[in-house]
Amino acid sequence: MKPGPTAILAALLCPLSLFAAGQTLIVDKARSSVDVDVEATFDSFVGHFVDFEADVTVEGSVIDRVSGQFHFLLADLKTGDGERDAELYRWQQNDRFPDGIFTLVGLQPDEDGQFVANGRLKFHGTERDVSFPVRIKLEKKVLTVEGEAKMDTRDYGLPVYRRFLIFTVNPIVRVRFRIMGRLAPQ
Repeated sequence: MKPGPTAILAALLCPLSLFAAGQTLIVDKARSSVDVDVEATFDSFVGHFVDFEADVTVEGSVIDRVSGQFHFLLADLKTGDGERDAELYRWQQNDRFPDGIFTLVGLQPDEDGQFVANGRLKFHGTERDVSFPVRIKLEKKVLTVEGEAKMDTRDYGLPVYRRFLIFTVNPIVRVRFRIMGRLAPQ
């Protein structure tokens, strides 16, 4: 669709600073991580996402105007034990629900000078609102977003994992993340 004469006139009359395009984050995957801490009766463990996609944009230089999405494949969650990974994928029904996505809806400053991230998590075919604290640092065009969130897998339609009547996995897992990268030049 071509811009009309009114839109062109408005663009010429407004200060250029109002049209500062969002800067895209080029994620440094070597310095970024997403881990899932799982507590179990006898064998607690940590799963690590070996790959993911993070699409993050910062509007201007205002740190609380960050938007983005985090895409992940459940097959990229590795615990270091192939047998446990295969059982995890069966439990999560990886064949039916292979991926997930978190969409950041907004950031709210908290009383400690940090932020609360509000968004939507789609996992195991269910989408829910989520909120969790994050620390954001923007220094010399390097953006770091860190935080952790607790997630109850039952909220996403997954049963409590039990094996042999005595082995049970806590359905509340802790997701820890650090996304780091450089803002692309405008």
